[in-house]
Amino acid sequence: MDFYVENPDDNAVRFLMEKTSVNGYMTDAGCIEGINAHERMFASIKWRKSELEKNQISKVETAEFTLKVEPADYFTTEVLFEQIFTVGVE
Repeated sequence: MDFYVENPDDNAVRFLMEKTSVNGYMTDAGCIEGINAHERMFASIKWRKSELEKNQISKVETAEFTLKVEPADYFTTEVLFEQIFTVGVE
């Protein structure tokens, strides 16, 4: 699953896609990416085929994940944004 990400802020941040699920089944997938101030990029969440097969998923209907945005400094625990997203796949 690909995403377009834009950082309009004056500071670098990192974003994390956590607690991912497919068709309601929790899956072992995620994404951590850093993005500099005023930059744009594409990012991806990738699920292993074996992870989908383990949950007998042959067709992805919905994907859900928590998106967190934090300062790029790995020594902080500050969360700038956190929200759960559900995406329907056609």
